[in-house]
Amino acid sequence: MKAYTKNSTAVNSFLSTSRNRDVALTMARSNAERHDRTDVELVVFDIEMNINCINDSKMAPYADISNRSNFSEEVEVLFMPGSVFDLIDVKFDEQDRVWIVTLHLTCADSPVLTYIKQQLPPRTCLSHISAILYDMGQFDRAEQLLLELVNNSINSVELYDQLVAVKLAKSDYSSALEYIKKGLNHRMAMLSSSDLYKSYKLFGNVYKVMDNDEIAMDHYSIALGLLLSYKDKNLLAVGDVHLQIGLLHWKAGNLQSATRSFEDSLRFKQVALGKRDPEVARILMNLGVIANQQDKYERALEFLVKALDIQLEMLPSDHYDVAQTYNHIGLVYAQCDKQDLYLAFAHRSVTIELSLLPLAHPSRAELIETVEEIRSLESLWTMNASLHKVLFSERLATLLNR
Repeated sequence: MKAYTKNSTAVNSFLSTSRNRDVALTMARSNAERHDRTDVELVVFDIEMNINCINDSKMAPYADISNRSNFSEEVEVLFMPGSVFDLIDVKFDEQDRVWIVTLHLTCADSPVLTYIKQQLPPRTCLSHISAILYDMGQFDRAEQLLLELVNNSINSVELYDQLVAVKLAKSDYSSALEYIKKGLNHRMAMLSSSDLYKSYKLFGNVYKVMDNDEIAMDHYSIALGLLLSYKDKNLLAVGDVHLQIGLLHWKAGNLQSATRSFEDSLRFKQVALGKRDPEVARILMNLGVIANQQDKYERALEFLVKALDIQLEMLPSDHYDVAQTYNHIGLVYAQCDKQDLYLAFAHRSVTIELSLLPLAHPSRAELIETVEEIRSLESLWTMNASLHKVLFSERLATLLNR
C-alpha cells in the first residue's frame, strides 16, 4: 500500500466510519479475533478533511448519523458511494500494533475528482444505487429498482444495459437478450447515437456465455465495424472488442487468428490506458500462453515476463493475476525441460493462491497438498542419484497433469 501513496481511491459503496479512534481499533481487533486470524495485519484508516472546502460545495459527501444510529456510542460518520480520497501516508503504530493509513477527503472541485467524474457514465442517483446493489450481489433488488426506473425514465438505454448485466448474473439469458433488443431500439431511434456498438457487444457477450460462439462472433464483428466507423474512436472499446474476438478464436483453436486479435487489442489498449496497465498485462499473458501452445517458448517467455513486470509494479505482489503469470511461466519452463525453474515458479503461484483463499475454503487442502508436493520435488531435484531422478520425473508428470 505504501507504493500507492500520493494516489487517489474511490469507494463504490457506503463507508461507515467512527469519530472515536478507540472504536475503530476495537472493531479492527474484534474482526481478526472473530475470524480466528493470526496471520493478518490490523489496519485503521485515519480520514482527514478540509471542512472549509467541503462547506463550499453544494453537498457534503458524508453525514454524522450518531443521532439516528442504534449504536450512538460508535459516533458514526457515513460516507456516500463515490467519495474520493487521497492516500497520504502509511505507517505502523508501535503502541497499538496497528497500521495507520492516512486518507484525505478530496475537495469537490479538485482536478482528480473532476477527472474521475468525467470517466464515469452519466447516472441518476437511483441508477447508481442499483449498480451498488448489483456489486453487492443483490440482483433481485437491483432488478426491481431498475424496472421502476425504466417505467419513469425518458432515456432508459443505460437502464436496459444494467438490466442485461443483472439477467446475465442470474443466468436468465432469454430476458437478457430481450433487454438488449429494447436498448438497441432506443439507440437506433437516436440517429446520432455513437454508442450503438454497445448493444451489439452486449449481444456478443450473452451469446458467448450461451456457447453460441458463431453468433457471438457475428455481433462482435458488427460492434467492431461500428466502432471503427466513428470519427472520434473509442480506443478502449475497440481494444475490448478485439479482445473478445480473440478469446473466441482461441476457444475454437484458431491460434493464429487469436494472436492477431490480441495484438490488435494490445495496440489499442496501450494507447488508451498506457503501456503499464494491468489490462495490458493480461493481454500479454494471453499472447504468452498462446505462444507456448505453439511451441514458441522464447516468444512465450518474452510476453509473460513483460506481463509480470507490469503486474509487479502496478498490482499487489499477492494478486491473483501475478499468481497466474507465475504459473504460466513455470509451464513454459516445464515444456523446455527446465524442471527446477518450473518448480520455482509453480511454488510462487500456488503460495499466492493459497494466501488468497479463506481458511474454510474447500480448495485449501488440495493447494496445501500441492505446495508440499512441490517442496518434496524440489528436494528430490537437488539429489543426483539416478533412482531419485526417475522418481522425480514420475511425480512431476503427475503434478503437471493435475
